[in-house]
Amino acid sequence: MLFFEPAEPETSYTTQIQSNRLLFFKNIRSSGYDLIEGDGIQVFAPKDRSDSGWYQIIVHWRADQAHILWASSEDSAKNPAANLTFCEGVLGDSIAQNRYWNSALKELAESPNPHYALRDYFELIDRLPKVQNY
Repeated sequence: MLFFEPAEPETSYTTQIQSNRLLFFKNIRSSGYDLIEGDGIQVFAPKDRSDSGWYQIIVHWRADQAHILWASSEDSAKNPAANLTFCEGVLGDSIAQNRYWNSALKELAESPNPHYALRDYFELIDRLPKVQNY
């Protein structure tokens, strides 16, 4: 016990979430997000958005999955219906999901001041890497 070292969190690709993490996110952390509801999915777009774009969290609650997605500041991303259609399209494209996931993980680890949506997402899927920013 004197030499116990906690295991490093896994940082391999996954989208699976646990119900207790989702419940915490929805009850506590979701206050900083705008919610867009779809058929089986919920899109959490941060209220604090950059002009160049932002990461948003997609929760596919029927499959117990969460995805991260970069949205630009174009008018289509500001329109909830168009945003939802775009997110539903990304859910069916595993290559795009993996690309967004890896970009978000890299930004979280390398950015001196990562956006709160990145940390919330990786906590939601239990893959928060050990970074010196916190």
